[in-house]
Amino acid sequence: MPKQFYVVKLTAPEESYDSINTSISDLEGFLGSEEGFDELKLSFSAELQTLDELTLWLENLKTELLFEDDDWQISWTISKEDEQNWNAQWEATIEPVYIGDTFCIYPTWHPAEKQVPVMICIDPKMSFGTGYHETTRLMLQMMKTLDMTDKATVDCGTGTGVLAIAAKKLGAGKTLAFDLDTWSFENSKENIVLNLDESDIDLRFGGYEVISPSETFDIILANVNKNVHLTYVDWYLQHLNSGGVVLLSGLLKYDEADIKRAFTKAGFSSFLITAENEWIGVEVRK
Repeated sequence: MPKQFYVVKLTAPEESYDSINTSISDLEGFLGSEEGFDELKLSFSAELQTLDELTLWLENLKTELLFEDDDWQISWTISKEDEQNWNAQWEATIEPVYIGDTFCIYPTWHPAEKQVPVMICIDPKMSFGTGYHETTRLMLQMMKTLDMTDKATVDCGTGTGVLAIAAKKLGAGKTLAFDLDTWSFENSKENIVLNLDESDIDLRFGGYEVISPSETFDIILANVNKNVHLTYVDWYLQHLNSGGVVLLSGLLKYDEADIKRAFTKAGFSSFLITAENEWIGVEVRK
């Protein structure tokens, strides 16, 4: 019998996404999410979560969000699906994605017809980073403007591994990537092998703590969310070499002021903003 999981389609304003992501971090069995305009699609293991537990969490979440802003419209639906059906839906919808004239991200089951300088083959499964989301595209657009040749690089919260793979294909030197989500870690490992030698990227399971205090980088890539960026702003500073650059995304336009304020206070002084729809990418330098 195939594994089953719950899919929560949560309608909520994008301004509430940071609070929702923080709440999700405490839940057992969370598998991944897809972000749309005022809608989040959240997946949970049916082995580790029950319908009653999810419903209670959602009701408590709604109370917390309405305490932040009582004008927000919060609603949801919950369905139970088979893992096989979920994968079939992916295979039916994911096609090659081109980012400018430099990058192409394509799934294993749908080879790309047009060749560009950086071709990245992935089997996305339940990890974030297919290239369809604005934040992934923003990160790649910002990476394209950098000279990454022989630069020590780390990808924080690597998801599918696509940014780390792209960095290596752009000529990066020592390249590390980490993720604390089991699905993402395993999927990144598979995708690295699809594109590179397994030894080309030092992939680690865990969060920011898997990078030792003595490890520093010329380029730090972090497509996560605002709360994580604000929590680890000093970490970015500590692990960035002189003259290095931090690329941030997972941010909405209204996050810009908070990011600039926190990073300025930490000692960063240069900010370059790239935008697509309601999302932004931020290039930060000391």
